[in-house]
Amino acid sequence: MAKASACIIAYNHESYIKDCLEGALAQRVDFDYEIIISEDCSTDRTREICVEYQKKYPDKIKLFLNEKNLGLIGNWVKALSLCQSEYVAICEGDDYWIDPAKLQKQIDFLDSHPDFALSGHNAQVVKNGQVIRLYAGAKQPKTMELKYILAHGSGSPTCSLVIRNSAIQNLPDWFSKMRACDWTIQAMAAQHGKMKYFTNIMGVYRKHDKGAGFAAKINAHKAGSPDFALPSKYTLEMIDNLNRHFNYQYDRELKRQSAYWYNLYINEYLKAGDIKMAKTYAGKILKVILPLSNWRGTWLTAKQALRLLAIYFLPIFILKLIKKSNAGQSK
Repeated sequence: MAKASACIIAYNHESYIKDCLEGALAQRVDFDYEIIISEDCSTDRTREICVEYQKKYPDKIKLFLNEKNLGLIGNWVKALSLCQSEYVAICEGDDYWIDPAKLQKQIDFLDSHPDFALSGHNAQVVKNGQVIRLYAGAKQPKTMELKYILAHGSGSPTCSLVIRNSAIQNLPDWFSKMRACDWTIQAMAAQHGKMKYFTNIMGVYRKHDKGAGFAAKINAHKAGSPDFALPSKYTLEMIDNLNRHFNYQYDRELKRQSAYWYNLYINEYLKAGDIKMAKTYAGKILKVILPLSNWRGTWLTAKQALRLLAIYFLPIFILKLIKKSNAGQSK
């Protein structure tokens, strides 16, 4: 049995899947590892490319062709279930690894630190072929526990994760109903041990117009649902599930996360000129943050706090500023 599985999901990744597979094939390790691909009925050439690679590397690549489209999370759940090795290294088909020693570094660490359940690393964020930033800043902790991950969100990009398979067995039923699983899978694993973060830039996280956000909008339209502020909506659903899952033991940390996503709702409502709903969400944030004392190092700067207070207590003034700004831009 392989010691590690590179777990790859693919759907309409025609322009990206070769980079993903080449990054997985380029790994230099002193143990057996396999590449698991779950292809989800793409409408472009993704499936054809995956078949070509499997035929070229039959001893390394195990390709599973779904008979019907399972969707993002359904395909993730299936792909994870196909990995039977000790470690699972995750990479979506539009991301890729750029360090051939990545798997060796992460698994060597986990082998020698049994109190760690997973590891991740920094990555380049690429849009339109250009590096726009690094995923994590210089202050990212080198060791993260569950409490920190719940309070601050994803510890590192999904394409960086190497997880002990034993830490993600028996995922809760609600997991498969989520619209995103990058942060959730880290929380599930961190129940069983700490997370190691490497500052090394060993992968690329792509942002593009047909990513998970685009797919979410398409699915919302198919279901006849509004597509307003979907990332916030879906993440808040995730937070509710996590809070129930942990029996509200980390309610304080998850409230901090909720406030961040409420703030993104405010941004969307202000863009739409709906000051009433912006005020509603400002009130939600103020209700959450006032009892919490430690906000240093989070998104809530003094400037952000003043903005929230202005939106809540001076909504008419804020609306006038928005209208004035819009009028200036239209000239």
